[in-house]
Order: sequence, then structure tokens, then C-alpha cells
Amino acid sequence: MYRLWAGGHSVVSRAIQQPRPGGSGISLDTIPVVLCFDVEPDARALRGRVPEPLAGFERLAPLVPALRDRLAAGAGSPAALTWCVRIDPQIAEAFGSATWLVTKYEREFAEFRSSGDEFGIHPHSWRWQGRWVSDEADPEWVAHCIAVGLDGYLDAFGQPCRVHKHGDSFISTAVTRQLEDAGVAVDLSIEPGLPASRGLMPNEETTGWLPDTTAVPSHVYRPSRHDFRSPDPDRSDGLVLMPLTPGLTFSMHRSGERLVPAGAYQPLSLWLDPSMFREMLALRLAAPTLTHLAFAVRTDTILSGDLWSAVDANLAEVAVQLSGRHRWCTATSGTDSALASLRLLEGLIEEPANPPEARARLWLRGRLDPGFDEEVDLDALDLRDGHPLLNQTTPSLSPRVSAIVPVHRGSRYVRAAVESVIHQTEPPDELIVINDGSPESDLDFLHGISAPFPIRVVHQSNAGQAAARNRGAREATGELLAFLDQDDVWHPQHLAILSRPFHRDASLVWSYSDFDEIDADGQLVTRSFLHERGLTHPKRTLASCVERDLMVIPSASVLRRDAFELLGGYDEALRGYEDDDLYVRAFRSGSEFVFDRGALTSYRVHKGGDSASRRFAESRIQFSRKLQATVPDDRRTGRYYFHDLVVPRFFAVSLGDYLLAVSEKDWTAARSAFEDLRYFGQLRRDRLRIGWKLAFLRSPRLFRQLLRVHDHVPGLLRLTKNRAVRLR
Repeated sequence: MYRLWAGGHSVVSRAIQQPRPGGSGISLDTIPVVLCFDVEPDARALRGRVPEPLAGFERLAPLVPALRDRLAAGAGSPAALTWCVRIDPQIAEAFGSATWLVTKYEREFAEFRSSGDEFGIHPHSWRWQGRWVSDEADPEWVAHCIAVGLDGYLDAFGQPCRVHKHGDSFISTAVTRQLEDAGVAVDLSIEPGLPASRGLMPNEETTGWLPDTTAVPSHVYRPSRHDFRSPDPDRSDGLVLMPLTPGLTFSMHRSGERLVPAGAYQPLSLWLDPSMFREMLALRLAAPTLTHLAFAVRTDTILSGDLWSAVDANLAEVAVQLSGRHRWCTATSGTDSALASLRLLEGLIEEPANPPEARARLWLRGRLDPGFDEEVDLDALDLRDGHPLLNQTTPSLSPRVSAIVPVHRGSRYVRAAVESVIHQTEPPDELIVINDGSPESDLDFLHGISAPFPIRVVHQSNAGQAAARNRGAREATGELLAFLDQDDVWHPQHLAILSRPFHRDASLVWSYSDFDEIDADGQLVTRSFLHERGLTHPKRTLASCVERDLMVIPSASVLRRDAFELLGGYDEALRGYEDDDLYVRAFRSGSEFVFDRGALTSYRVHKGGDSASRRFAESRIQFSRKLQATVPDDRRTGRYYFHDLVVPRFFAVSLGDYLLAVSEKDWTAARSAFEDLRYFGQLRRDRLRIGWKLAFLRSPRLFRQLLRVHDHVPGLLRLTKNRAVRLR
């Protein structure tokens, strides 16, 4: 494990204590350190469509040579900086040209470039709507802001832009795709470890969300084309994300008879109090995957004497703790070094002395705690009262919720489903979308969507809804699973209400609710469907679980993940009734259920839905056979579940399928439904009596003619008293 020196300075990580040669003259003895200045107006929020001063940059520029000399002296090598310049629609609106800053400070920029510095763009998503609104919710607008920056950079500097750092640390998969397609080499936008937030400042008008980066690595990486948070180990070229360096703070909490720490990330900003920065830096240098340090500072920071004094002191602290084992370099140069370091580190990092289970028990949130992830040595850290990294924050111990949306050719409805997840009063911790064999372009909109949680898209060949849900459960990191079908919609309090019982009851397996039925256009058909149909929940007897369709839809359910896994998940052999099957298995295992009578979901019924397909009817027979095999009759008590409950239930449903197909003149579907009727009819106790009636159904065309006549016969003269037997 890692030990801190007396006096608060750290021994640098194991990786850089041992001299090792690296490729192209790079070695892990030299840590690349990137210092990026954001060149922008002093006022964070412009007062209107008028120019604002850049007094900060104008004061900073003449001090840069001396700053560069100090950095070089501490590192023992020349220092190069990165300057990310505001080139975006807001600058164009307020200053008259998107490249105004480049033109205005052409001389200063030329001097910086001659000293080896690098330039990039720093676009914001501000949009004029009678006032300035930070509009991250509109991916097309964000793309436009970046395009203005890239085009402006090319015009102003005469070469393509290689470095990007978005305003307010905003980033999305759509942004990383756009940058890569434009040939950008490095992005500096990400600040790891932060939850999603509504804008950077509470008093600013904003749309959308700044992204959740709690699962983002702190080392450099090439992102997946499907999720910017995930490194793609198979990629060897293209855009590299260089996260700004995070720090750790801690809080102490009582667990039984002992105090247990909880770690939390926060940016390792250069304007932090120097005592806090010193301790945070020490921990960062001991991190198991240290590849670089990266800091960003607004140019107006120099206008505050206290803040700039902290920046100056903390830059000196970097030199003290690294003791010449670093070099100040541009973003692109630093990225090359960091990537080489990462490749070497992958083969050099040793397993910690303590097993993971033992280390996890030292932290309040176990393996989910940042302190565990960073392998912090608590003995060396010595978190006593007054320690600079101690605070009074209380982390949430509520179970993490993973929302799962399986999609198969659902482009018409899936956007509404995803938006209903985003608009939850208590959003999930992640959304996993399983693309079950749809064209990838159907889900491209997800890459630019602004959400208060990470969105991951997982692609697979078409395997059915049950398999897609199971895949989502395997991908999930939450303790609770909340499924949502592509054509359904959650009401805003869906997760808040259905997740709450799990906070109180550790034995609870399944929380579910009533739902509203809507049509293909989203119009209400039935309010509180279960209540309206007289369906009582939760079920208390096995008979009530199998005698009729349960209508416990996945979109109205939240399940505990470990129990779901023990049950084996959804039966992937079924393409219908897999939800009833899982409920019956859960009931038989003794699982605890909680039912909320409020309608918390809108369940869409339309011709393209799975319940309207032939495969659904085929699964009905499969499910009936499964029930016959797994729910045996109890002759001692006279409970004949299969013949007295299951068979009549599915005979009635198959009859409904037949009548609907005949009414719509779908003769192929009618013949298939007739075969289902024959199958269940032969299993009925009254199969001899029912057999002659089925003879009338053998010819769907003839039976339709009979029904037309039958529908006009007075009730007392009809051949059957079953009101369901009519044209629909």
C-alpha cells in the first residue's frame, strides 16, 4: 500500500518510483503535467449582447514569461502551456465575430506559440433567448457551438483544431463523436467523479444537465463510440480524453461500534486552499493508475488576489511533491506521454496486499466508495479531527437504481420512454439501453441527450425481450433493477415511490404498481387498469397467480438485483408471458412483494406490440407446459391448478385471439389461433362437450358468416351465452 511522508508530502506512486524505459524516450519517471488557461471574458454570464472586458487575460499575459520560467525551474525542463480560447456563438453575438478574441490578442498569442504553447477551443453552449441560456439540452445546438469553434479556429489559426475543452465541463457521446470526426486529438472537458448537475452555477438559467462522471476513469483513454465514459481498449487512434485531475475528500460515519470513512471526489483545482491541495495532490500521486496531471484555470482568476495566490502556491507544490519527476507540456504532447505510461502501467501495477473484500469493509460504501477504488491507505492517511480533507458531508446510502430499456425497432416510441426516465423526481443512477437487433441509427439520439445519469447503449443480435432484459441486468451496477419497455412511459414519481420500500425492508424482492393503459398515440384508454379490471395485488395464493393474466408488467416494477439473479432472470425461451413466469417463480420461492395502488406507468397497447404477435401466442403454450411441469396438482387438498385454472384461462385467451383474427379477416392468424384452441380444448375436463363447438370454428371464413348472423339473433335464441363470441 501507499505511505505518506511525515509533513504531508507523498511518495509518488509505485509506478514512478522505479526507473523504466518507455517508448520514444518516454519513461514513467516523468509525469506529464498540463496547465490549460481558458481565455474568456471576465464575466461568466454576459449581461447582454454586448462585449465584456478581458481584464484577466490582459493582466495575465505579461506575467506568463515569469510563470513559465518558474515552472521550468521546478521541473528542470522547458515548460509549455495550453490556451483554450472562447470561439462560439455567444462570442459572435456579443463581440461581432466568433474569432474576436484571437484577432484582438494576435500578438500575445503569437508570442505564446513561439514559446512552444498550444491553442485549442473552449466553446460554451450559451444561447440568446432574450437573455443568455446555457442550452445543453439541445444536442443540435451544442453541435453547432462546437462547429462554430472548429471552423473559427481553422479560419483564425490556418490549421485544424487539435484540442477542445467545452464550457462548464459539458461532454456527451455525441460531442466526442463530433470531435473525433473533425480530427480533434485531445479533449480536456471531463472532471471525473462528479454527479450530474443542473448547470454550473445555481443562479444561472440552463437547460439539460451537466453529465454524471462518477464512473469516468481519471487516466487518459480513448472513448467508446457508444459511451464517452467507457474506454475502448481495442482502439489505437482517434480522440483521447484527458480528464482534469480529481482529488478526494472524506467524511466519517458511525457503523455499529466503529467510525467508517466515506470518500468523495472533487476537482483538484489550483485555487483550492493550499493545505487541502497539498493533501489531495499527495493522494493523487499515489493513485494506482496515475498517468498525468491536468489543471485548468480561467484567465480572470488572476483578478482575485487570494485565488491567484493559491494558484501560485499550488503550482509550486506540484514541483515540491514531484521533485523534478515531471514536465509541463501541452495537451497533445502530454497525452502521448500519458498513453505510453498507461500501457506500461497495465503490466506493472501489483495487486494490493490486502484482498479486495477486506479493503471494501473499511469503507462506508464498500467497493462503490472512491476511497476503495483509489486504494487509499487509511493507516497512513490518519483522518483525525482537523485533517484538511475531512468534511461533514453525508453520502447517500440508498440502493443504487439501474433503469433498463430493451429496444427492438422501437424508434417511434423509445424517445418518449427515455424522456420519462430523465424526468423522474428521483432519477436512477444509470440508464442501460439494450439494442436488441435494431439499426444503430435508431438510437443515435441517445448519444447527445442531456440526462442526470449516465446512459449506456449495449448492442446485441436480436434475442427477444427477455434476453434483452437479462442482458441489461448483467450490465447493471445498481442494487435495484427498474425495467421499462420501449413503448411505455413512467410517470414522474414512478421510481421515487417504487424504490422507497427497499430502503425500509432488506428482504423485499419486488415492488410494483397499477398502471394506466394508453393507445398508440399516447391517449388514455383505461385509468388504473388493474383496479378497473378487478385484479387484486399482491397475490397471496398460488391459485391466484395462475388463474388469469397477472398483468404485473415489467414497466411497473422494481426488483432487487441479487434476488432477480437467484431466480434466473426472465426465461429467454419465452417471447411472451415471461413476466408472469418470473412472478410465479418469485412467489413460489417465498419472495416478498409490495404493491402500490397508484398508477405510476402508462402501458401502451398497439398493434405492433409484442402481445399482438404470433410468437406471443406460441409462448402461451410454452408457458402452459412449464406450469404443468412446475406447478403440480395437489390431490390431497383438491387443488388442480393446471386443468382447473391454467387450461380454462388460456383457452379463453386463445378464443379471443381467434375472434379478433376472424373479425379482421386475418385468416392465417385465425387458423393459428384455432390450433391453439384445439390444443387447450383437448386438455379441458369438458373436452367432449367443447369438441363439437370447435367444429364450427374449423373454417374461419364460414364462422365469420355465422357470427354476422349470430350477432343479430335475439339473446334467448343464440347458440352460446358467451358474450365474447361476437365480431369485433
